[in-house]
Amino acid sequence: MGQDPAPGLGQKALLAKKFARANSKPTISPTDQMQSPCTQKLSEAKQRHYGKGKPASLAQSFVAIRESSGASSNPGSKADF
Repeated sequence: MGQDPAPGLGQKALLAKKFARANSKPTISPTDQMQSPCTQKLSEAKQRHYGKGKPASLAQSFVAIRESSGASSNPGSKADF
Protein backbone atom coordinates (compact mmCIF):
# COMPACT_ATOMS: atom_id res chain seq x y z
CA MET A 1 0.00 0.00 0.00
CA GLY A 2 1.81 3.24 0.98
CA GLN A 3 4.57 1.69 3.08
CA ASP A 4 8.21 1.09 2.23
CA PRO A 5 8.98 -2.57 1.43
CA ALA A 6 12.00 -2.35 3.77
CA PRO A 7 11.24 0.20 6.50
CA GLY A 8 14.45 -0.53 8.45
CA LEU A 9 16.74 0.07 5.47
CA GLY A 10 17.07 3.81 6.04
CA GLN A 11 17.79 3.32 9.72
CA LYS A 12 20.38 0.65 8.92
CA ALA A 13 22.18 2.98 6.51
CA LEU A 14 22.13 5.79 9.07
CA LEU A 15 23.63 3.52 11.73
CA ALA A 16 26.29 2.28 9.30
CA LYS A 17 27.23 5.88 8.47
CA LYS A 18 27.53 6.77 12.17
CA PHE A 19 29.61 3.67 12.83
CA ALA A 20 31.95 4.45 9.91
CA ARG A 21 32.41 8.01 11.15
CA ALA A 22 33.16 6.83 14.70
CA ASN A 23 35.68 4.22 13.52
CA SER A 24 37.52 6.26 10.90
CA LYS A 25 40.93 5.21 12.26
CA PRO A 26 42.38 2.19 10.49
CA THR A 27 42.68 -0.92 12.59
CA ILE A 28 46.32 -1.69 13.34
CA SER A 29 47.32 -4.94 14.91
CA PRO A 30 50.38 -5.12 17.17
CA THR A 31 51.63 -8.01 15.04
CA ASP A 32 51.43 -6.12 11.71
CA GLN A 33 55.13 -5.22 11.82
CA MET A 34 56.28 -8.72 12.77
CA GLN A 35 57.90 -10.78 10.04
CA SER A 36 59.15 -14.31 9.84
CA PRO A 37 62.95 -14.66 9.59
CA CYS A 38 62.67 -15.66 5.93
CA THR A 39 60.43 -12.70 5.04
CA GLN A 40 62.73 -10.33 6.90
CA LYS A 41 65.77 -11.65 5.03
CA LEU A 42 64.01 -11.30 1.67
CA SER A 43 62.85 -7.78 2.52
CA GLU A 44 66.38 -6.70 3.50
CA ALA A 45 67.81 -8.20 0.30
CA LYS A 46 65.21 -6.32 -1.75
CA GLN A 47 66.04 -3.05 0.02
CA ARG A 48 69.76 -3.54 -0.67
CA HIS A 49 69.05 -4.38 -4.31
CA TYR A 50 66.89 -1.31 -4.89
CA GLY A 51 69.24 0.90 -2.88
CA LYS A 52 72.14 0.10 -5.20
CA GLY A 53 70.21 0.81 -8.36
CA LYS A 54 70.44 4.12 -10.13
CA PRO A 55 67.47 5.57 -11.97
CA ALA A 56 67.79 5.13 -15.69
CA SER A 57 66.64 7.83 -18.02
CA LEU A 58 64.37 6.46 -20.67
CA ALA A 59 65.11 9.40 -22.95
CA GLN A 60 68.79 8.48 -23.01
CA SER A 61 67.85 4.98 -24.13
CA PHE A 62 65.78 6.37 -27.00
CA VAL A 63 68.58 8.69 -28.07
CA ALA A 64 71.07 5.81 -28.06
CA ILE A 65 68.74 3.62 -30.11
CA ARG A 66 68.04 6.44 -32.57
CA GLU A 67 71.75 7.18 -33.01
CA SER A 68 72.67 3.54 -33.52
CA SER A 69 69.86 2.64 -35.90
CA GLY A 70 69.03 5.48 -38.21
CA ALA A 71 70.71 8.78 -37.45
CA SER A 72 72.48 8.85 -40.81
CA SER A 73 69.33 8.20 -42.87
CA ASN A 74 67.35 11.24 -41.59
CA PRO A 75 69.75 13.74 -40.03
CA GLY A 76 67.31 16.69 -40.18
CA SER A 77 64.29 14.99 -38.65
CA LYS A 78 63.77 15.09 -34.93
CA ALA A 79 61.38 12.77 -33.17
CA ASP A 80 59.68 13.80 -29.95
CA PHE A 81 59.50 11.01 -27.41
